[in-house]
Amino acid sequence: KTAGTNAIGTGGLDIAGGTVQLAASNQIADNASVQIDNAGTFNLNGKSETIAQLNSTSAAATTALGTGGSLTVTGAGNLNSSYAGTLTGSSTSSLNVNSTGEDSPLRKVDRS
Repeated sequence: KTAGTNAIGTGGLDIAGGTVQLAASNQIADNASVQIDNAGTFNLNGKSETIAQLNSTSAAATTALGTGGSLTVTGAGNLNSSYAGTLTGSSTSSLNVNSTGEDSPLRKVDRS
């Protein structure tokens, strides 16, 4: 798909194993979640993507940003987000969590 044309809609993306690799930026609806199970891999391939939630209960799951890849997670509160896997990238990659609302885990962090 052309960059900015959603290949994955609001129903989200479930990766139960294997690899899903982006071919262009902004392929997933911004309000969709990505669930990675088992030894699944979400490979941004150096592209940019915004999603609502990133979830995995498996330590074998991987989110690979690639060189210059950027993942932004913007779900309101992200109350139900939980990620147990590995995040890889380069010095030019970025992970941005823009969690808002009273139930935001960022509001509950003890910063003392």
